Amino acid sequence: MSNQRLTDRTIKALKPKAKPYDKKDTEVRGLRVRVMPSGQRSFVLLARYPGSTNPTRRALGEYGVMTLEEARDKAREWRKDIKRRIDPAAKERSNRLEQARQQENTFTSVTEAFFNEELRGQRRGYKVVRDIKKVFIDEAGWGPRPITKSRRLPSA
Repeated sequence: MSNQRLTDRTIKALKPKAKPYDKKDTEVRGLRVRVMPSGQRSFVLLARYPGSTNPTRRALGEYGVMTLEEARDKAREWRKDIKRRIDPAAKERSNRLEQARQQENTFTSVTEAFFNEELRGQRRGYKVVRDIKKVFIDEAGWGPRPITKSRRLPSA
């Protein structure tokens, strides 16, 4: 493993070998590009994460999906979290769960659940669904809003 500043050109030029190998970056400490025998390249951060005494590699993202600059920014952010004794993977997991919880509480998801539970099988249920979607989701734009923020009715 030689130390050299990674560029898109050097990453694309890395050839797969029989075993996975890493190529270090000199700009961000611990950042590496891992090249798999299949030719897949991914960014990893080698560091001592909170709760562990040994250095461990953790994936930051796949090259192509994530740019080199995005990987460097994410690696810097993860290193700051590690210095604060915060596990970056746990932090990202909690952020994803929070976003999923927020999305479950959008006006669209709550109305869809209402439509499926209460109006399915009702004789004129499809008209109620159509009217609610037209007034609240299409015209008022309440679809992506959290249900807790939806206080005022749109003026007719």
